[in-house]
Amino acid sequence: MGIKFEELPNLSKTIIIFGAGVYGKKCLERLKAKDICADYFFLDNNTEKEGLDINGVRVYSFDSISQAVLTEAVIIIAKLVPWESMYLDLNNRGLEDRVYVYSGMELLEKVTKENYKLLNCKKRVSNNVLWFDYHVVEQCNLNCAGCIHFSCIAKEEYADVQMYRRNLEQIKKLLGKRAASVILLGGEPLLHPDLCSFFRATKEIMPWMQISLVTNGILLERMREDFWDALYENGVLIAVTKYPIKFQYESLFRIIENKIINYVINEEKGNKWMKLALNEGGNGDIQENYCNCSMANKCITLTKEGRLFTCPVPAHFHHFKDIFDTNIDYCSDDYIDIFTENDGDNVLSKLATPIPFCRFCKSGTLEKSEWKVTNKEKNEWMQ
Repeated sequence: MGIKFEELPNLSKTIIIFGAGVYGKKCLERLKAKDICADYFFLDNNTEKEGLDINGVRVYSFDSISQAVLTEAVIIIAKLVPWESMYLDLNNRGLEDRVYVYSGMELLEKVTKENYKLLNCKKRVSNNVLWFDYHVVEQCNLNCAGCIHFSCIAKEEYADVQMYRRNLEQIKKLLGKRAASVILLGGEPLLHPDLCSFFRATKEIMPWMQISLVTNGILLERMREDFWDALYENGVLIAVTKYPIKFQYESLFRIIENKIINYVINEEKGNKWMKLALNEGGNGDIQENYCNCSMANKCITLTKEGRLFTCPVPAHFHHFKDIFDTNIDYCSDDYIDIFTENDGDNVLSKLATPIPFCRFCKSGTLEKSEWKVTNKEKNEWMQ
């Protein structure tokens, strides 16, 4: 549970910053900038720092600091993960009751025996910037079995550029230039009849933003010249996913190079592709699954409704529910509504937090399977 810096004096008039490094200094600067009146102490396990003065606050070791100060103080661990050993050090000394962690955000998170392992998970460190996926098309022309985006079972649907613009404007209001990158995908984005309007809208609203276009590449050879001009003019990076199908990818890459367009190739090794392993029992360990997940806080997804999800599975799960009977579902706690949220730091912090939907995943990891075309069977997504 997070608290604001301003709430600290309600807990204690003594504040110990555990960690006299970069984040310790930043934490002290934040406290003083908010005019929080308290008795400040630095605590550090590095004995070489003992006795130093940092912005008027002395650095102590556990041996030199008063036990009375330790027991009455609020203790802030000021360090990026991993800091598990620091918490355990406090816990072993019976000092676990008022421990918080500062990782550069506006809120301090309460550390307990129940959540310290989760908070130490690297995925629980808020990103400094936002990059996100956006579906411009729901359906696909390749129909991979077990598609993580459920595009092989999705109904035909094309994103509206005006809704996209509205979402971008709100993201800009929340995060400004910290909104660094958008990945346009689907489905197969090249199916959209007005795809180039999304490039132009992005650069008009956020000129600094990097645009990537993820495609299976099958339709690229048929694209008109104005498409290639739009890629070049808007600095779009093409990311071609290379599938094990009969298609001349090498000739395609030569075409892209001749158009002077930047591109990358995504390719799975050994014909092994990632698939979901959903658990309808919903009895998975949410924290463990989140920390082990390869998509959480990495494949962040913005939907047309203005909902930000930490991963694409709950964002597009409605396609699955439209086809199959299941008790799996997402809820309002699984996403951030960008039109009701008013703080960019909170957005980044919430994206670095496990969601209830994580309980439906198996061990929080994706499985490997042979690539094949879908039969549209429920077990393609189940464990």
